[in-house]
Amino acid sequence: FLCALRGSAGLHLRHKMAHLASLPVCAKHVWRKQDARLGNRSWGNRSKVSMNAFSFLHPASPAIQPMNGDVHGKLRRLDRCDGVEAKGRSLEARIPRRGVQRCVSIAEASPRRHRDKKVEVAAASAYSAEEDDTPLSPQEPAEPQTVPVANDLGSFLRALYGFSRPHTIYGTAVSVVSISLLAVRTSADLNPVMLAGVMQALIPALLMNIAIVGLNQLYDIEIDKVNKPYLPLASGALTPQMGEQIVAVSAMAAMLLGILSGSLPLQITLALSLALGVVYSVELPFLRWKRFPFLAAACIFVVRAVLVQLGFFLHQSVVVLGAAPVLTGPVVFATAFMCLCSVVIALFKDIPDVKGDTIAEVRTLSVRLGVDRVFNICRGLLAVAYGGALAVGVCSPSLISKVIVVGFHSVAVWVMWAQSQKVDKTSSKSLYEFYMLI
Repeated sequence: FLCALRGSAGLHLRHKMAHLASLPVCAKHVWRKQDARLGNRSWGNRSKVSMNAFSFLHPASPAIQPMNGDVHGKLRRLDRCDGVEAKGRSLEARIPRRGVQRCVSIAEASPRRHRDKKVEVAAASAYSAEEDDTPLSPQEPAEPQTVPVANDLGSFLRALYGFSRPHTIYGTAVSVVSISLLAVRTSADLNPVMLAGVMQALIPALLMNIAIVGLNQLYDIEIDKVNKPYLPLASGALTPQMGEQIVAVSAMAAMLLGILSGSLPLQITLALSLALGVVYSVELPFLRWKRFPFLAAACIFVVRAVLVQLGFFLHQSVVVLGAAPVLTGPVVFATAFMCLCSVVIALFKDIPDVKGDTIAEVRTLSVRLGVDRVFNICRGLLAVAYGGALAVGVCSPSLISKVIVVGFHSVAVWVMWAQSQKVDKTSSKSLYEFYMLI
């Protein structure tokens, strides 16, 4: 490999640079401590460093651009990780495969306290797309892994299911149904009219959910190729044109159903949700608020904690059941609880995506502060939310409410805290699974 040191005396080459494609295949990059001297300094046994890793796509790729000298490929940043530690007499770091069968990787490392001193290492590397670490042979052809475009009903429905982000569909359905049930004040309210009112809100809410998450995917295709390569647009199962059509049809159908319902609270909820989805995702001047932690959290907070809770409650209570527009205690409790939970959702959803967001220069709070700090902030906010719920339950005059609220939230906070102790913060998969739990 090539080891080049940039120190106070300039650029020093320790080995002559070879054509990268001719270098040996390896599954792991190792920086020898004796080859990584920074002036009068060298890596300590537990030196903290920051590493930026880059990759060249295989020359067989159709999207090739010539690079320096004999090297050809399309340069893209693949990974960034902090806190790589020296072990013994070497500094080791694995470069994630991310479904690229073969890549030539260039890594740049620097001590945390001396970021102006750089150590660059280049090595020809091939990675299997499987879970094992068996390297591919340099002679084997490498083709980009893509999924055929959905061209029949079955494959299209499967792609549409993934495009809708099922976990958000489930969350929206539970939110609409549960908040609608809070509008029921007597057993007489449980009638076919009430059920029709729930469906009147649920169907356009689900359609609008598809439109909003789909719009976000349309503007995040390159990011999702790193963070979520299984999504239909990132994998190629759906084309961007198909995604645009799904988003347009879903949004128009949702708004049309809202207008036909004659419910002003429902119409306002749908329209504002769509507007916030646009400013959150769309790449236009003064938009794409997801780049800014406060504005991104504000979008999710307004939709999940305010519009969903109050909009669907007023639709069911005032328009469907004909009650006075008064917020009941349970609705106030649910709204307050969701205020904290929506902030947690807004912050935590970006933690598993920190690598792709770093590449795309989307400065989420996880990118700015680091995974560990944001993870602990989210865990603390959840603990506060559940603690407040326990306090409300203890103060409830109803014994049944007291038992249910205290019992359920005690179990919930215990499960959340216990599972948080098992999370591997270096694994996107582990972080995403915990995100699904909360």
